[in-house]
Amino acid sequence: MTKTPLSEVEANSLDILFSADPLDLTDNDVDKLVDEYRATRALWQKEDSEAQAQGRPRKTKVYKEAPAAGKLNLGDLGMGKKES
Repeated sequence: MTKTPLSEVEANSLDILFSADPLDLTDNDVDKLVDEYRATRALWQKEDSEAQAQGRPRKTKVYKEAPAAGKLNLGDLGMGKKES
């Protein structure tokens, strides 16, 4: 089997790049991130144009509801001692 650069790519390599310290990224890493942003932008533009053609707004991403300000506590993390 011929070895290609694609065979060396890790499945989570973009996740690693996105979570890395920006000051430690190489030019090649930045190029990968820009390519990912451009691909995502192209997808959004496609969704927007399809939605406009159908006369509806594009689906918005649904985020988990955040608790009201000042309502967080360590118990919400589920890391405390379990009571029997």
